[in-house]
Amino acid sequence: MAFTNDKNLFNKYLNQFYSCRIKRGHIIGEKYIKYEKTVENFEGPTYYCEYRFYNNHSSLDKSLKLIKFV
Repeated sequence: MAFTNDKNLFNKYLNQFYSCRIKRGHIIGEKYIKYEKTVENFEGPTYYCEYRFYNNHSSLDKSLKLIKFV
């Protein structure tokens, strides 16, 4: 996850991630890349929901929560 409000920096991180995935695909093969993408499709929304729930219902001090990032 890239936590930044800077659009250019976010795009840089996104491009780095994508470039690494392409290189990784050449190394491990399409079969495993498809599996990873499938897992990410399930984990992404779950990760988001967990953090939204946590930030809404946790008893921690507001400064320790990740609301500003999600």
